[in-house]
Amino acid sequence: RRHTRLRTVTGVQTCALPILLLDEVMAGLRPTECDEMVAVFRELNRTDGLTILLIEHVMRAVMALARHVVVLHHGEIIASGAPAEIVRDPRVLECYLGEEAEARKRWEKALELDPTNPAAYNNLANSFGQTGPVARAFELYAKAIELNPKQAIYYHNLASVIVLNCKEAAEHYRITEQQVLRHALELYRLARKFDPSNFQLATDLAQVYYGLQPPDHEAAVAAWSAAQALAGTAQEREATHLHLARVKAAAGRLKEARQHLEQVNDPAMAVIKSRLARELADKALPVPNKDDERRLNLPGPPK
Repeated sequence: RRHTRLRTVTGVQTCALPILLLDEVMAGLRPTECDEMVAVFRELNRTDGLTILLIEHVMRAVMALARHVVVLHHGEIIASGAPAEIVRDPRVLECYLGEEAEARKRWEKALELDPTNPAAYNNLANSFGQTGPVARAFELYAKAIELNPKQAIYYHNLASVIVLNCKEAAEHYRITEQQVLRHALELYRLARKFDPSNFQLATDLAQVYYGLQPPDHEAAVAAWSAAQALAGTAQEREATHLHLARVKAAAGRLKEARQHLEQVNDPAMAVIKSRLARELADKALPVPNKDDERRLNLPGPPK
């Protein structure tokens, strides 16, 4: 399901299109799958400068991706503005977020009856993580962890919402965005301590290394290798080969990167494989000037 949609989305990389139109691509996906799609869209926007127009009801994706939201109801625009403003708009709450608001009230009531229930804090945090304010989600996940420090999903959820809302997390914790990412790494590591066989968790941890500056190529290789060891399907295994090709190319280990690409045969990954192969070919050539360096999205090996 996720791979079929990723194939469609990444296929636009072969076209010189300035805008990508998406209609309900998150429907039916699990939260972790939704987060993976969000990461793909952010990468397309960052590396290709692609503008994305998204029609979507999954608020987790809307809040993580959108800079401006327009809400329609029966063909009429009822609200327009920043995501944080939209989720507080009375008409939007009435038309679209009523069920979410009711669910939030139920979890708040559950906490009134039993303020020591970590699952209630986690579920309430999920609600705030989707519709904001996200700072409240940070606090609630932390409380769930305090009450049950051996539950992997609480660390996993907190780390994921921190990564998806990096700027807000930096403001909340009063640290830099790079420190935020390192904090998320530690949370993912703690989650893996209690759930070491979770493939999605291992890949979420490895994804964080793409945002770290300066890059830690060897740690990224180790993280993706650990994820690959947990792959349960051929598609999961080939996806990790793509990531290992990317991070090893960034580390200057071009021969190993090509060997990983040779392991990828899934048609859903053909576009990304082709793109990485071109970048590897470019990286193997002498770079005559600074302008040519900008063609390559991968950072160079450490000095």
